[in-house]
Amino acid sequence: MPRREFVSLLMRLFLVFLISFFAFSSKAQTAFTIKLKATDGKVYDLSELKKNKASVLVFLSPECPICQKYTLTINQIQQDFSSQGVAFYGIVPGKNFKNKTINKFAKDYGLSMPILLDPDYVLTKSVGATVTPEVILFNPDGIMQYAGKVDNWYESIGSRRTVITEFYLKNAISGLINGTEINVKRTTPVGCFIF
Repeated sequence: MPRREFVSLLMRLFLVFLISFFAFSSKAQTAFTIKLKATDGKVYDLSELKKNKASVLVFLSPECPICQKYTLTINQIQQDFSSQGVAFYGIVPGKNFKNKTINKFAKDYGLSMPILLDPDYVLTKSVGATVTPEVILFNPDGIMQYAGKVDNWYESIGSRRTVITEFYLKNAISGLINGTEINVKRTTPVGCFIF
């Protein structure tokens, strides 16, 4: 490849990277301007997430079997990192479930994080969430650091690994709080479509 074409290719790739980076971070920063009500009636101003060392939004659906199966893992990750300034928030998009159903789901599966309601998909659209469970990790500046799967347990719907080999969310949180590079910033989540 001639030098001129090579330089042109590099410039185009760099431009694509910059556009992707700013689109990724601007979505996240918009999320920090939203207010959502929790199932207990308390209003959460997501700008408060800036006080956390890291914040994880976990998009959930009480009837999604994959969400139900992931609650143990999510609870364990929350327990592992909560003492290090990492806060977890469950997000239930849409108007498909009554508070009673959501609270029963949280109680049955031992979820201790606040469960916030996104009836008009304002936050869901802001961060680009498409399925449940899907996790989004933010730094204190409101910049998205990771989005996608919790790990690689589910390869696709109906196809689970017997041994989990990639711990995407855990690794991203560790990288963020330790100031090291987050190698995987996005994965395609597997779960129940948000509608």
